[in-house]
Amino acid sequence: MQDIIINNLINVEEFLTEIERIVSDKHVDYIDAVVFYCERTGMEIETAAEVIKKNAKFKARLKMDAETVGYLPKTAKLPL
Repeated sequence: MQDIIINNLINVEEFLTEIERIVSDKHVDYIDAVVFYCERTGMEIETAAEVIKKNAKFKARLKMDAETVGYLPKTAKLPL
C-alpha cells in the first residue's frame, strides 16, 4: 500500500502521517484534518476517501469521530 502515489506528490503513508500531524498540531478531529488537508493541497475529497477506505485503522478513527459529533449513529462497544 505504501507504493501507491496520490496526486503524483506523496504516497499513502505520507498522507496518513500528514493527517496525524494536522490533528495533533491544530487540535482538530480527523474529519476536519482531512478536509483541511484537501483544501490546502487541492486534493479532491473523493481521492482522500479512496485512500482512507484502504486503511482500516484510519477508517476506524474517522468512524469514531463521526459518531462523536453525531454524523453517524453510535455503535455499541464492548467494555474493556
